Amino acid sequence: MKGSMPLWAVASLLAIWSKSLARARSGAGKTQLLLTLLLASQLPPPHGLSKSAIYISTEAALATNRLTQLLSTHPALASFAPKDKPSLSRILSIQTPDLESQEHILRFQLPVAIKKHDVGLVILDSVAANYRAEFEKKGARGGAASMAKRGTQLVQLGALLRDLARTEGVTIVVANQVADRFTQSHSGFSSNPTSRTTSGNSQRGDRENTPHNSLNHPTSYPPSQLDGGLVLSSEPLTLDHQQRWFTGWGDMQSDAPQNLKTPSLGLVWTNQISCRIALIKKPVFASRPSILNIDGEDRWNDEETHISKWRRWFKVVFAAWAPPSDRLGIEFEVLKTGLHHVKTEIQDT
Repeated sequence: MKGSMPLWAVASLLAIWSKSLARARSGAGKTQLLLTLLLASQLPPPHGLSKSAIYISTEAALATNRLTQLLSTHPALASFAPKDKPSLSRILSIQTPDLESQEHILRFQLPVAIKKHDVGLVILDSVAANYRAEFEKKGARGGAASMAKRGTQLVQLGALLRDLARTEGVTIVVANQVADRFTQSHSGFSSNPTSRTTSGNSQRGDRENTPHNSLNHPTSYPPSQLDGGLVLSSEPLTLDHQQRWFTGWGDMQSDAPQNLKTPSLGLVWTNQISCRIALIKKPVFASRPSILNIDGEDRWNDEETHISKWRRWFKVVFAAWAPPSDRLGIEFEVLKTGLHHVKTEIQDT
């Protein structure tokens, strides 16, 4: 971790939900990655920071059973001598059920805990939960005033975390969530070969402060619309056109519109972080025979395809100290022993 991420950095981790409108577990590997970071920060250099870690949760409590499992099964963690091996006793955990307690803990209690326990890593999981609970309950009645207030609080939170990272010399990792990106369907292309149709008000956000409309990605584009693999736009400054470079989705021609996601808290929060990492999860479909034999009786198969497995990728969207990942990034799999890189000869598109 040390050497790949500056100590003053505030990183944002995105987990793609299998059904992003539901609060179900995504299985993208976000929790497994965060737990591994909590343990890895205790390792001696160059593997870690030789420091304790703090886990601040806005939703579920720290999964200590999974931490114990990682300690005993992860090949890298289990190989260290007892004196250098990570311990659960060096991980501090606290829950923040609302914005008021979150503000108090981050502003007053966290700096004291960092100094007292020699902390090198702080994880906030997740940043969007309390803002959803606080501002979505007002519904449409809050309107623009509510969104403006939330934006101001997000800017203050970003400034607080950056200042804390610089003054205390800690790495801060902030987990986030994503929501579906809604698109408009178009029957054809514009007569202008370099034009793109975007939303009428591309700066307008929904409850998640994310755009209702995105890049209109058809399956393929006429050659006249491509320039070095990127789709041109007559409105290059619109949010719809630019979000491919800071969201983690929509930067490849093969991305289908229905699969595009947008990070929660929108562009306001994006401007507060120095790095964004996306964990991408995609299904692998397998065909089924037209006729199934069930209990010796032939029956028609109503489902032509089914999900045979899931594939996951680790993608650097942007960072001040590293280039963005090519295509989908690095493929990995989630096992009992932790996250493992999947070696492939040809990178998938």
